[in-house]
Parts: sequence; C-alpha cells; structure tokens
Amino acid sequence: SFYYVYIVIRLTFIKFQQGRSGEANILILCAAACVLAALIDAQLNGELVIPTILISCVFFYMFLRSQDTNHDSLTRLLNRQSFYEDCVNLEPAVTGVASIDMNGLKVLNDSEGHTAGDQALSTLGRCLLSVASRDILAYRVGGDEFILLFLNGNEAMVRGALDRVLSRVEAASLSVSSGYACREHGEDLHTLINLSDQRMYADKASYYSRPGHNRRTR
Repeated sequence: SFYYVYIVIRLTFIKFQQGRSGEANILILCAAACVLAALIDAQLNGELVIPTILISCVFFYMFLRSQDTNHDSLTRLLNRQSFYEDCVNLEPAVTGVASIDMNGLKVLNDSEGHTAGDQALSTLGRCLLSVASRDILAYRVGGDEFILLFLNGNEAMVRGALDRVLSRVEAASLSVSSGYACREHGEDLHTLINLSDQRMYADKASYYSRPGHNRRTR
C-alpha cells in the first residue's frame, strides 16, 4: 500500500501542476485510504494484510479508470470531455489556443485502410505530446482535429510550440493545417477558439487550393 501511496503522491503533484484538481482529489482520497488501511493493519499485528492490499488496489483502479475517461485511447492525448472541462476550469489562465487538423486522412483511410489512418493519428498525437507540459495542454477533440491550450504564456510561446509540432509532423511525412490565436485585449476563450479555428480553416483552404490536393479527399 505504501508503494501505491508513493505513486499517488507523485501523480497528485503532477495533476495539481496541470490544474486538474478533480483528478488530484481522487488521488488524495486513494492515498488517504491506503495509509489508513496500513495503520489499521499495523495496530492489529498484520491481521489485515490482504484487506489492505485489496483496498489499495481498488482505489488505484479508480484512478486508472479516471485516466481512461480523460484521455483518448488512440493518441493518449486529453480527450474532448477533458477539453470542455478545462475550458471552464482553466479559462482565466488560458492565454493562447492552437488548432490543428490533419490533411488527407480520408484518402489515407481509403487507399491504405483505417489501420494506416490510426497509425498516422497516433503519430500526430506523439508530435503534440512532445510539446505538452504543465502550461501546454494537448487534446484530440475530433477524428482528425486537435487543440493546444496555452496557460500563462505569450505569443512567442505559442508560436514556438506550434513550430516544433509542425517540424515533427513534417519529419513524420504527415501534413496538417494549423492556426492560432492569443489573448491580447481580454477576449474570452470562446472567441480565441473561434479565431484559431478560422485561421486553421484558412490554412486548410490554401492547402487544398494547390495542384494535386483534391478537397473531396479530405
């Protein structure tokens, strides 16, 4: 049980750093239950070893389930549900948004199969995870749609992170359209997301206007 406590304390610290207090509270409950079970076991001369282990496992399982509901199973990025929750809980700290949409996923699925498409999405997910941190949160919000939320940063931070993502995407022989927006005059988060999306769609329109890029194969 003390092994679980160590893991829980470490993960709780990470969750608080990321501003994800809901998950952190579950972990704190898990840690408290493990410690209490271990203390009771010690007072009873080890007669509750098995119940202590079971209690530890149950609460750790609760944490794992919490992780499953907040992360996309294919890319391991935060999912759409987490995005909506964070838009509410973290709005005051969000200073920038980047929208990313994969190009050519349909033609890839049609020509090479959905397994190839899933592999491409998984690779794109890793590109976004490479810049994720306590101040940069990465989400998969749709089939081939991704968003980065930037906390307490500036445009240089947003541009630098997006450039790193695009560089990794290019190195992986993938193609994406992207756009970003930064809070400059007190805009609300909804406005930032819409502006970021508009710029991404403009980039996508430019991509499909080039010879050989048929928009119907999006």
